[in-house]
Amino acid sequence: MARSTRLPAKDVLIVEDEVLIAEDIAHEVRSRGGRTMGPLASTGQALEFLKSNRPDCVVLNALLFGERTTAVGSLLRELRVPFVVVTGYRPERLPPPLRAGPCIRKPFSLDNLIEAVGTVLRAPPQNPS
Repeated sequence: MARSTRLPAKDVLIVEDEVLIAEDIAHEVRSRGGRTMGPLASTGQALEFLKSNRPDCVVLNALLFGERTTAVGSLLRELRVPFVVVTGYRPERLPPPLRAGPCIRKPFSLDNLIEAVGTVLRAPPQNPS
C-alpha cells in the first residue's frame, strides 16, 4: 500500500553521508513525484546550503561522519522547514532539535521513509510565532 504513495512536486533536500543510501532516497523521491536537492554529506554543507536555499522538506541523517546534525535541526526549526530524521537511535535519545518531526529508524524501508516525507509535505505550513 505504501508503494503507491505519491509525493507533491516539492523540493526535498537530502542530507545523508552514505552515498548509496542518498542515491536510493533521491531516486525514490523523484520516482514518486518529488524533486530533490543535494545530497549533502556534512553538517557544514547543510548549514551553508540553507543560507540561500529553502527546501520544502529535509531528509536529515542524525549523524554525519560521526557528527550530530543538531545544528541543522535547530536551523530548520528556526526557518520552519519541516524534516524527517533518519537514525539508528531511539527518538527519545536524540537531542531536542532533532525531535521536531517524524523519526525513521535504521534500517528503514524506502516505503516508510517516503510515507513520512509525504506526510510532512502535505501538512499545513507552520505559522510564525
